[in-house]
Amino acid sequence: MKLKVKISIADDNNRGFFGIGIVWLLEEIEKTGSINKAAKNLHMSYSKAHRILKRAEEKFGKILLIKKKGGIERGGAQLTDFAKEFIKSYKEFQKSIKDFANKKFESEILKFFS
Repeated sequence: MKLKVKISIADDNNRGFFGIGIVWLLEEIEKTGSINKAAKNLHMSYSKAHRILKRAEEKFGKILLIKKKGGIERGGAQLTDFAKEFIKSYKEFQKSIKDFANKKFESEILKFFS
């Protein structure tokens, strides 16, 4: 038996706007250099990816991506330094919360299932 922990950041209306899914999307954008390619690789529509990213940028009040328009050299996107730093901090935070939750689960809850 395992504990499943999902962590997301929510606004004042308790509507989540940042979680591991956006981290995966941003990491895929960093890898591919493209919102469209990243969305396809994650089986997500471009419009959904764009909407998620736009909402996160609005909530942060900061830009997560530097976007280049299409043309001869084609478009593309790369993460801002802020996005890279936030992803690193978020992943460390998420790991520490999950580690803590798993230890508490093992010591205080799992004994009821044996």
